[in-house]
Amino acid sequence: MSGAFALPANPVTQIIEDKLRKQLKAVKRTSMGSEYVAFHASRDEVIALAESDLVSAFRRVVLDPVRGLVMLMTPSGKHEITSRDMDRFVGCVAALKGIKTKQLGSTRWRRESDPKNTGNEADCSFYFGQNAIDCGRAYARSEAEGDAYTYRVAPDLVVEVELTHKSKEKYLSYRDKGVVEFWQLNARGKTVAATFLDLQAQPDPLEVDTSINLPDLKPAHVIEFIQKWSKEALSYLEYYEVVRYLLEDNKDALRIREEAAEYEFAS
Repeated sequence: MSGAFALPANPVTQIIEDKLRKQLKAVKRTSMGSEYVAFHASRDEVIALAESDLVSAFRRVVLDPVRGLVMLMTPSGKHEITSRDMDRFVGCVAALKGIKTKQLGSTRWRRESDPKNTGNEADCSFYFGQNAIDCGRAYARSEAEGDAYTYRVAPDLVVEVELTHKSKEKYLSYRDKGVVEFWQLNARGKTVAATFLDLQAQPDPLEVDTSINLPDLKPAHVIEFIQKWSKEALSYLEYYEVVRYLLEDNKDALRIREEAAEYEFAS
């Protein structure tokens, strides 16, 4: 027999790609302008989607085969600016408190046993203390060792921008991976809401008044930072001074809370 022939495509991959294309016809938009698609799928479909080129169009990805969770987002400029502000904020707080930190940004977090390319890409993620030291040493030895370290050790803190209690599936997915502290931040116009969660509290994640990893830091500090300084073009030294002021002179700031719309999941 002569001539080349094509092997039949994986039917599961075809099914999940068709499902995604259908969802893309009605892309949703958050209040900050980010575009996203969120739906549930079977374990095999999630694993197949992880191998699909279609997900490369999105810069934030959650592919959780255990919970059957698919969330794909293209962040807006405002979303990205707020996320990077939180990177700087947490870095400055840790420096002021003498806590070693390693910023992992939007690393896709998964366990060693999870299928390839699945996992959760956070808006911000961090190691602190010995975990930060060990991660840095692992990456200094080789990229493969560094990546292997992130598979074994969950981040100490994950920050997600524009989430509420109602969007619990995403933070429960982080809980499954061993994340202890999770911040939910919603910024809409002049209104800012922040919540700190202890994900490993039993029997359910518990809202806490102060950070687990950064002692004495409260949601009010995050809120005031975003409200007053996120629109400013600050040097790193200016960021440091602003955060120092918030921690030293504004310890009793009032907490501001407002519920925001949850991410909608397609049926």
